[in-house]
Amino acid sequence: MEKKDKKKKRPLGIPTMYDRAIQTLYAFALEPIAEVKGDKVSFGFRKGRSAKNACEQIFCVLARKCSPQWILEGDIKGCFDNINHEWLLENIPMDKRIMKQFLKSGFIYKSVLFPTETGSPQGGSISSLYANMTLDGLEKLIQEHYHRNSKGKIENHYRAKTQKQEDLIRRLNSILIGWTNYHKHVVASRTFSYVNNTLYLLLEQWAKHRHPQKNKWWRLNKYWHSKNGKPWVFMTDKNYLINLRTIDIRRHPKLQISRNPFIDEKYFIKRRLRLQTVAARNG
Repeated sequence: MEKKDKKKKRPLGIPTMYDRAIQTLYAFALEPIAEVKGDKVSFGFRKGRSAKNACEQIFCVLARKCSPQWILEGDIKGCFDNINHEWLLENIPMDKRIMKQFLKSGFIYKSVLFPTETGSPQGGSISSLYANMTLDGLEKLIQEHYHRNSKGKIENHYRAKTQKQEDLIRRLNSILIGWTNYHKHVVASRTFSYVNNTLYLLLEQWAKHRHPQKNKWWRLNKYWHSKNGKPWVFMTDKNYLINLRTIDIRRHPKLQISRNPFIDEKYFIKRRLRLQTVAARNG
């Protein structure tokens, strides 16, 4: 697969339906073991956990006066591609013969069979379990050795001057609604306000590109209007740009990280029903 903004390609192994079914069957058996042995604050590819739980855990850790001032952000280069087969065979508690077949099956490209000496295919249904079990304990190791900061990046979805205002609003709203829905469970009000201001400046530039000979007030009066008593809304007769400052911050109920979905089944059922009730109430 092509990587975004990169020339390098991402290898993606897609098992046959039969192989996928067998992998899924063994994953069902391995998952409870992985859950018991897994790091308490690991959230990826785990039953009953999500990115929202990770955000809530980060908030609880960083919201105190005595909280750490720096965050380490890291990316393991080719994580799935470079997992050591020998380590997996020695440390993952499952049938070694079957596991070796999963790992050493190779892949076919343009009718040629290529061997797989390292890694676990990203398209495999058991690969995420292998990756999690391989990385267990890494957090503790990093805590003992490293501290560094991280920087966030917001992509600029700003198109050419030829795009109609109605189409531009529709495209921006689709991006902003999805982005704010994902982040509205964390401390995001200041970020929403910052993005809102940045959008206004970018849209001013967009209007200037469309009408370079007109003055600022002419452009403002053409593209910004009053709506429900609120002035300076970027809008047309058919749609308008959402105001990120009006997005309510709703805290995501914190997960009790000591709970195990295979042992504390009632807790996770009750939690799931509670989340569904909250989601329905919030529309």
